[in-house]
Amino acid sequence: MASNPSALSGCQQGGGDDPADQRTCLICGDRATGLHYGIISCEGCKGFFKRSICNKRVYRCSRDKNCEMSRKQRNRCQYCRLLKCLQMGMNRKAIREDGMPGGRNKSIGPVQITEEEIERIMSGQEFKEDVPEHTWGNNGDSDHSSPSNGASEGNQPSPASTLSS
Repeated sequence: MASNPSALSGCQQGGGDDPADQRTCLICGDRATGLHYGIISCEGCKGFFKRSICNKRVYRCSRDKNCEMSRKQRNRCQYCRLLKCLQMGMNRKAIREDGMPGGRNKSIGPVQITEEEIERIMSGQEFKEDVPEHTWGNNGDSDHSSPSNGASEGNQPSPASTLSS
């Protein structure tokens, strides 16, 4: 019963040796496991892309920014790997904001972004503009110490009472 080819999941079309099943990752050429963030990719590149975007990573290339991407070489240069993910069309908008698995929308396909947009992502400029201003300006102080917060104003002595002491 389990050997019935029609009982196989939708991931496999026919037998396991069918050349159509042997899809390769558009980033590194490893065996692809499906459509991830809009393009056919392997689990390694899917996870790398998600971590890089969610953690707002900024990488540097110590060579000439066109390092070889293969299954064996892909971990040598994170900059070039992320660059290729973006150039091939991996979609940042398909990553869930809460970082949980599942993606936002299964029908999201690859995206084409300009070289300028890619440069903004690779340099970290894109991430700096996404962060609300109040998290950059408080220098680690808690929110209730802000003078603009009405909750803390009632606990401070008035200027007249500090002068008389």
